[in-house]
Amino acid sequence: MTRFARLAVLFLVTLAPTLALAQQVHVAIVGVRGKGGGATAVQGLQGALQKLRGITFESTRNFLAEADQRGVADRVETDPKSMSQVARALEVDAVVSGTLDEAKRSKDKVLTLSVYNGGDGKLLGEEVVEVPGGKLTAKTFTAGARAIEPYIRMGDHKPGPGALAAAERPARPAPVTEPPVETLPGETVADESEAEPAPGGAEKGDFLRIQGGLSFRKRTFRYKTTPREDEVGPPKVTYILPDGISYDSSLAPGLGLAVEVYPLALSMTGAVTGLGLTFGYEQVFLTSKQTITTDETTSTGAAEDAGPTELDTTERVIDLGIKYRYAFGKAGAAPELMASFGMAWSTFELEKNDEYRGTNYRYPHLGLGGRIPFGTPLVAAELELRYIPTADAGETTQELGKSADLAGYGLTADIVSQFGAGFLATVGIDYTAISGDVKGEGRSKELVDAAGETVERKVRLGKSIDDSYLGIHVRAGYHF
Repeated sequence: MTRFARLAVLFLVTLAPTLALAQQVHVAIVGVRGKGGGATAVQGLQGALQKLRGITFESTRNFLAEADQRGVADRVETDPKSMSQVARALEVDAVVSGTLDEAKRSKDKVLTLSVYNGGDGKLLGEEVVEVPGGKLTAKTFTAGARAIEPYIRMGDHKPGPGALAAAERPARPAPVTEPPVETLPGETVADESEAEPAPGGAEKGDFLRIQGGLSFRKRTFRYKTTPREDEVGPPKVTYILPDGISYDSSLAPGLGLAVEVYPLALSMTGAVTGLGLTFGYEQVFLTSKQTITTDETTSTGAAEDAGPTELDTTERVIDLGIKYRYAFGKAGAAPELMASFGMAWSTFELEKNDEYRGTNYRYPHLGLGGRIPFGTPLVAAELELRYIPTADAGETTQELGKSADLAGYGLTADIVSQFGAGFLATVGIDYTAISGDVKGEGRSKELVDAAGETVERKVRLGKSIDDSYLGIHVRAGYHF
């Protein structure tokens, strides 16, 4: 091989981690043989590899189960052809096999890690990591993961040669050595091996998900009033909005932000790492047209119809909550069950006028949903149903009546994609409906004459409301 070719190969190996930012590599650790190896060593190595960006995993259990179905379980850990047969079926790009051997002249051990191409079983590379004292620790696994990372990046589950032919592999560097750990007399070294997260937790290291983008929302509002005939005074009593309100906004554009934080994933493993905090914010920009009737404060109480008027409108939603994700396997690649509890503040305010100034809500919500992956991190569906046991309209209740007994429900359906080195994209819809009965007399207005005597009272008597919001969101972001 010419010097130029060797330099090109070394350049590709060095560049491989950078290229991986654009494409994920699916990896399986088939086993670590030798005394002191086994499942604990597999978990420790996978825990170290999980800290590298752009690498996803097929569980060892699934890999061996597929091998058993294909009748190669007895040789899949040592036979590259059997490895590739299973790897192609599971679309595994690179297969890692390890051997833990005792050193010849000391109590140290040597961990040999071999990486095979998923498509054809060819050896992509091999590294030797020294294990001082024969004790596998987190430092050992980290050193091993970094050493074999370039070879893993070259894997491809498609049949045919790997990214580099075996004859073109760069010369193997010197073994990666971990310095011995110094201890005081009588002190022992704790086992620092990192276990693979058990099913039920957020993905290892995935403690923050943040996305932002466009939102589109449409409101449909129906307000019915109690039928009454105007009462002849004094004072005369007339009724505001006797025909109620029938309001339909356009699908107005706006902005949105969604954040999920899983703080326990930073320091713990297992099911508890799926417990997190959520924050959501959406605001759309629109104006509303409304027919405004103005009243002159005169002895006759004359009224003037101003006709359709454009009113500045504020529409936004703020949501704070707690969410729990339970993954039935590897988080992000396995089905998940989700439960949530939160508090939302929904604002719909119109510019000040005599008829209707909007209705704001504050309400708790309970959610239950799930995530269904479609065999690849590129496509997964997430669905959540929410129950709103009660909704408080606060001071805006007076726009409807004296009191309101409200409840509702919500639905969110998303298509979520994870690609590259932690990038996220979401497209989905959400729907929220609040309805209920209204009782009593709401905001009213009194007309007085020059002497200060009330000559007319204008009151509103609500009966019921049906208020719904349909949203579409397109977001992009990142998960750490």
